[in-house]
Amino acid sequence: MQSKTDKAVSVWIASQIKTEMTRLITCGIHPVALRVKNFGIVHEKSLFVNRVEFIDILKFTDKVQLMVSEPVECAPKAHFMYCNIVVLDSTQSSTNCFIFPYVYERKRKNKLQDWKLIDSTGRELRLRVNFK
Repeated sequence: MQSKTDKAVSVWIASQIKTEMTRLITCGIHPVALRVKNFGIVHEKSLFVNRVEFIDILKFTDKVQLMVSEPVECAPKAHFMYCNIVVLDSTQSSTNCFIFPYVYERKRKNKLQDWKLIDSTGRELRLRVNFK
């Protein structure tokens, strides 16, 4: 059972994703929202790996690029940050993308560079984002 805070976060995230999807559509992009089961940070040696489990089967290849939005405070949950993650698959049309939300604790020194995406079948995809 979800707490009041978790319910408020879920509603707020849905609003954030809807707003970003609307923005992408006005730019001629066709986003597909991925349903997230849970997310968290896994500490592996000196890396913070952003781990995301999906309800869906991931319909993209390992030839993908992640685009991470500028993090903002997660309004309903103190000390947490939120960002949209856009997934571009080089094997698909340039006007198609996937999008999912990500929430993480602000206190961690997370650079949002290392990612582990896990779909409903258990398939894992490791990715690294190189910010310039």
